[in-house]
Amino acid sequence: MKAGVLSTDSGGLSSRLGWWAVVVIVLSGVMAGIILRGTWHAASQAEQNARIIQELYQLLNAANLLAAERAPSNIIMTETGDDHSEAWQRLNRARLRTDAALRQTASLLPSPQFSDLLHKLRDVRQQVDLTASHTGPDRIKLQNTINGMFTVSDILHDIVLVKSAQWIQEDTSLSTPVLRAVALTELRDTAGRLGSWLIAPVQTGTTLSRYNLEGLYRADERVSMLWALLAPAGTFPIGTNSRLAAMRVEAREHFFEEGHPLITQLVSEGLSGTGKYSYSAVGLTERYLSTLTLLERWQYEYLRQLTAEYNQRANKESDLFTLVLFTLLTITGLISAGVFVVQFRIMRPLLSARKMIVSMAEDKNVTLYPPPRVRELDQLFYAIEILKIRLEERDELTRRLQYLAETDELTGLFNRRAFDQTGESLLSGHRPGVIIFLIIMDLDYFKLINDRYGHPVGDSVLTAAADVIRTHITEGDMAARIGGEEFAIVVSGTESTSALRLAESIQKGLHNRDSRAPDGDRINITASFGIAGTKQDSSNTSWRQLIADADSALYEAKRSGRDCIRVSAPE
Repeated sequence: MKAGVLSTDSGGLSSRLGWWAVVVIVLSGVMAGIILRGTWHAASQAEQNARIIQELYQLLNAANLLAAERAPSNIIMTETGDDHSEAWQRLNRARLRTDAALRQTASLLPSPQFSDLLHKLRDVRQQVDLTASHTGPDRIKLQNTINGMFTVSDILHDIVLVKSAQWIQEDTSLSTPVLRAVALTELRDTAGRLGSWLIAPVQTGTTLSRYNLEGLYRADERVSMLWALLAPAGTFPIGTNSRLAAMRVEAREHFFEEGHPLITQLVSEGLSGTGKYSYSAVGLTERYLSTLTLLERWQYEYLRQLTAEYNQRANKESDLFTLVLFTLLTITGLISAGVFVVQFRIMRPLLSARKMIVSMAEDKNVTLYPPPRVRELDQLFYAIEILKIRLEERDELTRRLQYLAETDELTGLFNRRAFDQTGESLLSGHRPGVIIFLIIMDLDYFKLINDRYGHPVGDSVLTAAADVIRTHITEGDMAARIGGEEFAIVVSGTESTSALRLAESIQKGLHNRDSRAPDGDRINITASFGIAGTKQDSSNTSWRQLIADADSALYEAKRSGRDCIRVSAPE
């Protein structure tokens, strides 16, 4: 009787073990599928990032070649003599390189946007050719042509920024390499503009105008800002790279010890009032261009290494996926084989031993030991706890980066990027009948303060101006620092005088601000204000137009002697 029971029980246990074997095999297959899915996703993401970096390289290469085209354009417009064939050949080669690079980016841009870029480029090239054929120096025409070349570069730069934002939204891990590459390209473009701002006065033998000086100062401040942003740039964003660090040092020495002093010398000569310069326009272009060579090499080397790094990552992830697939197939096969081995090679002997256990069941002296605990599960939950901590740290870092991305570090106001985004949103979403006003405030003679007292005092003046603005704006207003010493305030109201009253109160607050230099001298802080407002139907006023109107009013304030307020007249 007992033997029969034992035989029946053994058959039932064997059947249950068979079903458990099937469950284990199915679950192993499911687990293998989940792992494969994650590995496939990582490989796809790496391939997509490699494609993004390649597209970024194409866009920035086009932007760099477009900026580099300004040098031969400047030469052809300013070269004297009868034989210009070599200069024309050089310009045509530069244009062919630019066109080839732009064709590679055609698939990356919306068709209307790309067509508009090509149209503007064709127009400015025609303007360059027309200026080159003009006999005799014409400063205004030459400067307008150079401005046209700046505009085309700005259009492509805006396109690059929009695409960069899209890529970073797709994968936030791309933010550092993408923004760094964009900053390097913008540094090369802005450094080149320093020389272009001097071409017209040098060619015509005239003193520097306020317009050219402002362009030079803005470009110089932007170069300084970009160098500061790239200060930790001795390292490759993915890891330490001594070659890039050395190239940055060489580029800095080459530019700031040769190129920048050259610009400073010519600015000094342009301010002397004699109209005499130590270089001709062609000589200036050739000499200054040579000081940008290492800067270009640094930029291209960074883009080259960045592209190679992400291609290598994509290849590694693809190889990893293949390896994981092969490994999982092998493991699944081994698990299946192991289940059958356990079933027939281990469990059968255990079932035979069961007879002895049953026989020992009546033995009162048998000691039963608890089953061993599975320590691996404790380690798994410990790993999940560690992962949770890491995710919380990442969320905090993301919030901090968001704050840094929107805030000017010195003044605590919005920066230019947040200012443009918020301004456009306010303009498109405000109530009918409410007028949006833009006030642009530029501190007067700020460079003189920096030159006389040093940048720390200059920073304190900027901070003081920001404090005055914060004191006078209301909760619904938005204030930002949009340039070196330039601030902007967006207010809304139903009366056209509301923005004027606010500007007057800030102007008075600046007058009353007691700012002191280290030697005890009182620093008089004044500013020029430009005000512009939307029409009653704001759909007819774009954000760019509003900024342009306020800028025009600001320039009028500066031309009127500074420390005054000018309002853009509505059309």
